[in-house]
Amino acid sequence: MKRIILGTAVTLASSASGDVVINVSETGGNVVMTGAGTLDTSAWTLAATLPMTPRMLPSGHMVVGPAVNVDLYDSPSGFAGPASVGSGASFFADIGFTDAFGLDWDFAVLVTPAGYASGDALAGSATYVGHSFASLGLAEGTYTWTWDTASGGTDSFTINIPTPGALALAGVAGFAAVRRRRA
Repeated sequence: MKRIILGTAVTLASSASGDVVINVSETGGNVVMTGAGTLDTSAWTLAATLPMTPRMLPSGHMVVGPAVNVDLYDSPSGFAGPASVGSGASFFADIGFTDAFGLDWDFAVLVTPAGYASGDALAGSATYVGHSFASLGLAEGTYTWTWDTASGGTDSFTINIPTPGALALAGVAGFAAVRRRRA
């Protein structure tokens, strides 16, 4: 019995998979994209290392982080997910921080920091100054792409675009509830 439990623990520990989530918000007259997670790149093929500026195209790709060299990985078997997150044009971010990473769902390409080690933690952001969801052509919703990993698990890449102003309305509702309790 102990051997079975130990064997299961070893199998689970070596079964690498990851998930990345990018949350998009309208903040102070800007659109801010922040993302974090891990990716299992062991089944992907490194296609190129090149300089990239964070950018987004609602019908094809989204990359957060600073303008740095990134690795581009080709998917061995493609992935499942939506065709777009809106209908806008391509835009480059004005500001980007931490790690550069993203997904090009139009060409089934994964973008990671140059030299990324599969499974390492990722965190990054991109800011589009003076833009709104409407000016970037972003449509509200939760968009998720998935693919199989070399170890038999599944990775996912999710982009969350809330209803514009939804967070502000939630804050106003919370403030009103607090005022009612005090009255």
